[in-house]
Amino acid sequence: MQLVEHVKHRMAEQGYDYPVWIALFCNFALFVGMGASLAQRWPGTAGTWAGLAIMLATEIYFLAVGWIPRWSFGLVYIVGTGLLLTQPETPDFAPFTLILAVAISAATSNLIESLIIWAGAMALVAVPTFQGNLDNGFMYLLGIEFGWSAGFMLLFQQRQLQQERKQQQARAIEVATDERRRIAREVHDVVAHSLSVTMLHVTGARRALEVDRDVDDAVESLREAERLGRQAMSDIRKTVGLLDKSEGVAPPEPGIEDVPTLMKDFERAGFPVRFELDGSTEGVSPATGLGLYRIAQESMTNVAKHAPGAVVDARVQVSEAGVALLVRNTLPNGSHVAPDRDGGTGLAGMRRRTQALGGEFEAGPADEGWVVRAIFPSNADEQALCRLRRWMQ
Repeated sequence: MQLVEHVKHRMAEQGYDYPVWIALFCNFALFVGMGASLAQRWPGTAGTWAGLAIMLATEIYFLAVGWIPRWSFGLVYIVGTGLLLTQPETPDFAPFTLILAVAISAATSNLIESLIIWAGAMALVAVPTFQGNLDNGFMYLLGIEFGWSAGFMLLFQQRQLQQERKQQQARAIEVATDERRRIAREVHDVVAHSLSVTMLHVTGARRALEVDRDVDDAVESLREAERLGRQAMSDIRKTVGLLDKSEGVAPPEPGIEDVPTLMKDFERAGFPVRFELDGSTEGVSPATGLGLYRIAQESMTNVAKHAPGAVVDARVQVSEAGVALLVRNTLPNGSHVAPDRDGGTGLAGMRRRTQALGGEFEAGPADEGWVVRAIFPSNADEQALCRLRRWMQ
């Protein structure tokens, strides 16, 4: 087991993640080839033993000490096989060892180095073949060609696999970043909405005590502020809980059917809100419903922040052409329109939400007030979509 872990570790250091059993099997096959070549030549000559010695030393060094450059590995086997071929046999096992060494070099070296090893091996076998000193030489040449091709294909697949893994990691990072941004927007929307409505209730309670001396109204406003605060804490826990990587059932997110409740919260806080929902919400997708709810929530929060005391007219239209949201408010004396400087969580955030769902977004001053329009079209024809746009004017 220590040998397996050692080889695996050294391969990883060199940037190769082939299965470790492939490396061990190839080296075992080389030992078998060297043994067969020695058996053919027993007791052998000085050149035979020299060739076997340098190849055997290379294998022992690889297994016992560490990884060696692949070009030197191929060069060692070219020299070693050349020494073995000084004592040719019929049939000869020495070229088979060379074929495997060329394949290993091609699978673990760059293209130029492997081509140099391939050319050296081909020359080593071709010379005695054309001189008539090596039987079946053309078969060995074909084997070297196939060995190099197989090794190069393995290397190509390895590089493609590594590239694919890098791309998957980059995509995973991108998805995680987008998810964190989405959660940040959700937390912003929840906190901004809850704090705005809560402050309206607190302000109402203060005025009830200071001006009207009405304890009951103040207590009722404080109860609403407490309820909204607890609800906000629960929503924040659910949203932040999405960061938990453990498996579980995702908490339900608000949708179009929650927009009336949202408007009721502002109305209970003393905001003059006229709300109208026209059409059935059953066919609205959860993604569209969530986007529409967050845009309505952010619009009402902006009204509470920048135009306190404004009258709000909010409408939602659901038809075969899609879903439309219109939020129009007056600009009382002293109120102002603030530029979008909040890093993309205001108008820019609403615009991104709408565009991400393939919709249209518009916001700006109109008729001495401010208007926000968002359309989430369906697959209806252009005529139906034009009717929906006219409804929003």
